[in-house]
Amino acid sequence: VENKKEIFLENNNEKVESQQLNENNNITTKEPIKAEDVIKLDTIEDLNIAIENDKTNGIYYQKRADMYLKQEKFDDAIKDYNLAIKYLENKNVNLFISKSKACLKLNQDNDAIDAISEAIKIDETNADLYYDRAMLYQKKGSDIEFLKNINLALDYEPEYQKAYVARVHYYANNSRFEEAYKDAMAIPDFTRDIDNKYLLAIISFDLGKYSETLSLLTDIYDIKQNESNIDYY
Repeated sequence: VENKKEIFLENNNEKVESQQLNENNNITTKEPIKAEDVIKLDTIEDLNIAIENDKTNGIYYQKRADMYLKQEKFDDAIKDYNLAIKYLENKNVNLFISKSKACLKLNQDNDAIDAISEAIKIDETNADLYYDRAMLYQKKGSDIEFLKNINLALDYEPEYQKAYVARVHYYANNSRFEEAYKDAMAIPDFTRDIDNKYLLAIISFDLGKYSETLSLLTDIYDIKQNESNIDYY
């Protein structure tokens, strides 16, 4: 039984009750135990019994939702995430991030954005959250909100390369080539990725930087030639 015990209260301080296990690690009773002895529930079946015993325990719902998410049962996951949100007094960032992922899988873009927004309320300086929300807004075609959130991500993490790359692509796609070029130059090893190298060639051409364009295209040609000449054994 010892290997089944684990405290899974990392993100909250709520008192919880669980069930005891028999010798085969199956739940057999509904006898409450102390929080420090909370049993790690490894299966949906175990959590079903735990929830039946304590229908207002948000931790159980979040844990079961995470399992549903891994099993790609997105509707079930969202239902349990909502119940976890309802019952957890101390909500955690991962709860809303996971709910957002489930919503995104079902193309529930607005709900996914709302979930990330709730996560941001908990961790207001987390650049990853602003980046994630930016990409969700971009998926919806909301350019203003996309740019606003990408800029916030870079405000909180000035060397956030993924955010810079996303903004380069946004500027280039909207013919804002000066801004795109400036951002590209601010990213170390931006042209290590061949797609980025080609994008920079397009940006350079539109800015009249023809020598740089030719150099970039020559590099791309050489890379492609070397790839085609690789011997495989």
